[in-house]
Formats: sequence, C-alpha cells, structure tokens
Amino acid sequence: MATRHKNKNGDGYCRKIEKGRWECTIMSKYINPKTGNEKRIKRVGATEDEARRNAKQALKAWEKDYDQNEAWNVFNSIKLLTHQEMLAIDKDLNAKVAQE
Repeated sequence: MATRHKNKNGDGYCRKIEKGRWECTIMSKYINPKTGNEKRIKRVGATEDEARRNAKQALKAWEKDYDQNEAWNVFNSIKLLTHQEMLAIDKDLNAKVAQE
C-alpha cells in the first residue's frame, strides 16, 4: 500500500482536471467579506507546480489588497471619529457663546 503524501501548510489542494490540466485551491487566513465564509482561491495550470504557484500568487495579491483595505477602513474610522469629536467641540463652543 502506498503512503499518502502530506502537503505543507498553505500549499492547498491540487487535483487533475480535464485535458491534463491541474487545479489548485488554497484557503486564505481571512474571511471573505462578501460571503462571510473562508476565502478560497482557485487557479489552473499546465502542471501541478504551475497551478500551485498561480494560486499562491493570487492568494498573496488578494490578502495584500485585503490588508490595505482594512488599514484604509481603520484610518477612515479614526478620521470620522476625529471629525465627530470636532463637531461636538464646536457645538459646545457655540452653546457657551450663546449663553454669554
């Protein structure tokens, strides 16, 4: 009986599909914001190594974009909070001026 090959973590799952091509699926460490499920990246290649390389490259690009968007969302939240604080301060100052 043949021993089963164990992939390293992050290598994904590869399978042979029609016409001798290979498909590789890799799961991201992030949740897909559109679906709420784990993000899966699928890529096809002429060989198993090419499919795996394409999938890893696409995953790396998606996670980089995700990280940049998350940083942008945090930045906008801080900016919005600062703007809200400024409005509250302005409102307090206007109230004090009206009392005088």
